Amino acid sequence: MEVQPSPVSWSLANCGRSPNSCSRGTRLDKRGRPPVDDRAVLTGIVFVLRSGIPWELLPQEMGCGSGVTCWRRLRSWQRRGAWKKLLHALLDRPGSEGLIDWSRLVVDS
Repeated sequence: MEVQPSPVSWSLANCGRSPNSCSRGTRLDKRGRPPVDDRAVLTGIVFVLRSGIPWELLPQEMGCGSGVTCWRRLRSWQRRGAWKKLLHALLDRPGSEGLIDWSRLVVDS
């Protein structure tokens, strides 16, 4: 199962941020483990959500950090509205080019 975000979707998801920026910002003190790269965490999140495995069973071999790391970053991104920004970024271009028929839009909560 392919779970790597494409370069195009990553650039849209990144919304002007550096791919190596951590959601917690820069570490002022150099104690503890270095933060896991956002792109690797996104790969882990997509893997868990597509495969349906529990967060704690995310394979360490994937290099995405732990399942807890991915879950915390997902929660942080949700609270900051990152998914809403991503949806808008993904729909803005085709919407402005008239490629989306908005009359057929269905919203489900």
